[in-house]
Amino acid sequence: MTTIAANLECLAADQRVTSGNAPARMTKIRRMGDSIFAGAGNISVVVVFLDWLATPKPDRFRLYRLIPEDYRHEFEVLELSPTGLALWDGWGARVPLLDKFYAIGSGGQSAMQAMKRGLNPHDAISETFTLDECSGGTVEVEYLLPPELKPRRKRG
Repeated sequence: MTTIAANLECLAADQRVTSGNAPARMTKIRRMGDSIFAGAGNISVVVVFLDWLATPKPDRFRLYRLIPEDYRHEFEVLELSPTGLALWDGWGARVPLLDKFYAIGSGGQSAMQAMKRGLNPHDAISETFTLDECSGGTVEVEYLLPPELKPRRKRG
């Protein structure tokens, strides 16, 4: 699997892929419009789902033809948007979360505990590498709004 973690500012993902004979690395984060997405689980199905989501008018019946019912439970996708965090499933359902941070994948619980202790998503995922053999590689981070464009707080 993998570890994907996000707060309301950024989404982070490890780069390890464990399907096949030996671990490999890949970019798991994809920006579409104002949102940032990354998925955990069966990586081939995640790629098909994200490709479907990127179409101008995602049609659920087309999704159901692309991903057979037996595979729809093998992945989940975390979205960070200006309105907050959301989960997507294999049925094309978007579930908005009320949480200020969330994590998915085999290292998701470990990353959630790290973020509860105050770590950012990048550091939370880095910490999971010692606990989750399915997560690893470099941690990539995508910001909803790049740090250099964030409004500065006025002092005083």
